[in-house]
Amino acid sequence: MQVIHFLMDHRLGGPHVFAKTLSENLKKNGDFQFTYVTPARGELTDIALVNLRHFFSPLYVLEVPINTLLAARLAYPRPVLFHVHGAANIAPVIAAGLTNTPLLWTFHETVPGFLPLVKFAKKFLKPGAYRVTGVTALSAQVYQTPEALTLPAPVDPEAYQPQSLEARPIDPTKGPRFFSLANLNPLKGQDVLLEALAGLSGPWSLRLAGQELKTHQAYAAQLHQKARVIKAQNPLAQIEFLGWCSPAQVKAELNQTDLFILPSRSEGTPIALLEAMAMGTVSIASLVGGIGQIVAQKTQGFLVPPEEPKALLGAIETFLGLSLEERSAIKKAARVHVIEQYAVQKIAAQFGALYQELTA
Repeated sequence: MQVIHFLMDHRLGGPHVFAKTLSENLKKNGDFQFTYVTPARGELTDIALVNLRHFFSPLYVLEVPINTLLAARLAYPRPVLFHVHGAANIAPVIAAGLTNTPLLWTFHETVPGFLPLVKFAKKFLKPGAYRVTGVTALSAQVYQTPEALTLPAPVDPEAYQPQSLEARPIDPTKGPRFFSLANLNPLKGQDVLLEALAGLSGPWSLRLAGQELKTHQAYAAQLHQKARVIKAQNPLAQIEFLGWCSPAQVKAELNQTDLFILPSRSEGTPIALLEAMAMGTVSIASLVGGIGQIVAQKTQGFLVPPEEPKALLGAIETFLGLSLEERSAIKKAARVHVIEQYAVQKIAAQFGALYQELTA
C-alpha cells in the first residue's frame, strides 16, 4: 500500500519526526510504502507543493486551492492513502474528499485558531472514508471532533538509549547544564525559560537547540538580546544557541545535560520531551496539551504552569536540591514510562491497523 504523508511545513519539526519514526517501523513488514509531501522542498521531501504563505501569510487562501489540485493528482494510481498531518493542512484533506481517497488526518496541535479551517475542510469529506486522530485528547476537544482517536507521538526507545541512568554529580565550578530543544517560536516559550534563568545565580549553562525561523526573526532577535543581558548580569552564566541539531547531536546533548526544559505555551505530544525521557533525562515541562499524560506522575519529572517564569525557576531550584539517588530514580521512572506508553512498536501497529481498515 502506498501511504502519502502530507506535512504542513518543509522545515523539520515534530510532525516530521512523527511521520518518519512511524514509517520506518511500518516499512519493516513490507506492507507499506511511504512518500513525504511538503509545501516546499526540505530535508524530508519527496514531492514539493506550493508554499505561498512563506512569502506572505495571507496568500494561504491562494495556496490552498493550488495545492488541492496538486494533491489530487497524487491520488492515482490506486491503492493510495493520504495521511495528513496538522489541523491547518487542509489542501490534501479537501483533495482526498474530492477524489474519494482514503484519508487519515492527524492533529498534532491544540491551537484554537485552526478550528475554522478544520470545519471548512470536513465539509468535503464523506462519512466512512476518513478517520481522525489526535496526539492528545485535547486535540479532539479543540477541533470539535469527538470521533477522533487519541494516538500519541511515537518514540523509538532502542534509538534513544542512555549512556547511564545513574545521575552524575554537578561540577560546582561549572554549575548545572540545561538543554532545551525546539525551533525558536513564541509558542515554544524560550523567552519564559530565559526569564526564569535570569533569577538563578552562580555558574550554569544553557544550550538551546532549534532553528531560527524566518517567520519568527524578531522573536529570535529578542532571545539573543535577552541572553546578552543575562550574561552581562551574571558573567558565570553561559548561553549557547545551537541551531538545528541532528538526532545524533540531540542524543549527545541529552547524555551530557543535567536537566531538559520544555517551557512551551502550546503543545500536542512533544516528541522532544519523549526523546528526553527515553534517554532518562530529568525534565521540566509546561502543563499544556498532552504533556500531563507524558509526565504522568511526580516521580517521572516536573510540571509547571505555562508562561510563569517564577514557577519554572522554582522547579529548577527544586531539581538542584535533589540528591543523586532522587535524580537517578526520576531518570529510571521516566524511561520506563515512555517505553510502556509511547514505544513506536505499539503505536505503529495501531496506525497500521487504521491504514488497513481505511483501504479495506
